[in-house]
Amino acid sequence: MSVLDIGLAIAGLPQATINELDSGLPSLQRIEAAFQKAEPHITAIIPILNEVWPDIVKVTPLIRDLIAFAKQKEGEQ
Repeated sequence: MSVLDIGLAIAGLPQATINELDSGLPSLQRIEAAFQKAEPHITAIIPILNEVWPDIVKVTPLIRDLIAFAKQKEGEQ
């Protein structure tokens, strides 16, 4: 048990959650490393996303409806 595990247990985090966190740490490290590599690209795309954000917001309900429809049809088969 690490010092972090002990601190989390003292803070009241359930042992199952601590175990899940411990097993997920390598994945979290890989995700963080990927974000570090991608950061310049993310920064570059933000202005483009800002331009189309109103359009994204506008079609999001439609996309949700289409996904729900597809799931319903999938369940009927």
